[in-house]
Amino acid sequence: GGDICMAKKHDWGALRNEFITGEYASLAAFAKYKNISYKTLYDKANKESWLKKKEEVKEEILRKSKDALINDSKVKSIVVNKRHMEIADNFLSLIEKEITRQVKCKNINAFVLEKLVASFEKCQKIHRIALGMDKDGAGNQEDRVASLFEQLKEVFTDESSCTE
Repeated sequence: GGDICMAKKHDWGALRNEFITGEYASLAAFAKYKNISYKTLYDKANKESWLKKKEEVKEEILRKSKDALINDSKVKSIVVNKRHMEIADNFLSLIEKEITRQVKCKNINAFVLEKLVASFEKCQKIHRIALGMDKDGAGNQEDRVASLFEQLKEVFTDESSCTE
């Protein structure tokens, strides 16, 4: 003879994974949703530490989310620094060309030289901050680039400079 009432077969591994990774508020809610006896589910979950594992998974997800945000911030910082480096490199090339032109024209005067040196120093500062060599003033890097641009504009729009 056989049993009059056969026990329901459950895929406990699949149920455990679904509960641990799911958004179920409690074992009772999960039991009700799955139409499983709460007592049976509770005993199985308690024996296998489902609640502890669910908490560990939740903490791991939060940690990975935090790491992703930090990495995203680092990537954005790298992109901004790379752009600042490109701008500073372009300005350095302009400064170098202007110095060469001024020397060739024998037209270097104190004003132009002072502006070119100040522009060069700002490019150095931008490079140092972008490379992480100088943390001082890193927050106003955009202001430095704008100021550098204004200084160079004065030099390159100077009507007294000779033309090649």
